Amino acid sequence: MCLKIGKTKRCVSPSASQEGPIPLFYADENVPVLHQPSASRDHHNQIACPGFERSRVGTTQYWQGYGSPYQIDATTAHTGERSLKLSCTVKDIESDEDHRTGAQGRLIYLDPASRTVKLSAWTKTEALTPSIEGREFAILVRLRLSNRGYRWYKMPCPAGTHDWQYTERKWKLDQPAGRAQVFVKLHGHTGTAWVDDLFVGCSGR
Repeated sequence: MCLKIGKTKRCVSPSASQEGPIPLFYADENVPVLHQPSASRDHHNQIACPGFERSRVGTTQYWQGYGSPYQIDATTAHTGERSLKLSCTVKDIESDEDHRTGAQGRLIYLDPASRTVKLSAWTKTEALTPSIEGREFAILVRLRLSNRGYRWYKMPCPAGTHDWQYTERKWKLDQPAGRAQVFVKLHGHTGTAWVDDLFVGCSGR
């Protein structure tokens, strides 16, 4: 499929979206995406600094950059005073069609007794528009399972222009999970996205 980016037309197949440590395929893609908080019992949120509050504007010790630098925005937040801000311009994509920006969190440890993992976040967007097929605004979780294998889970987030909106996804595991890591990714979109109040933890049993 060919898409126009400014004065340039790019032709990209879905297979071209594979990138670095992020896989092309994800587990349990048919799991529904919810936009209202579920009523299930939640365990403790395992993410360090889920609201990006314990940080200086522009940087944080709890989140490393993934791709182009992200920002900590002290003017916009769902709760508290700060949020994660990701931006991409048409010029960024014209100069590098694989341009992405994002953040990756510290390693966290999940309750091995649980068989359900929940991922949720609040996001806000302004003129966030797909520019290249197969690229996305999404939050990813990489789990290390008891058999020492890895499994990736993806929660797509809405684009366009909207105020703070909740997104949630849950996955049932067929074996205990141990370590996990969260990635927030803006890839192949122009515009701006904010992320706040991230949650990753075990939910139900």
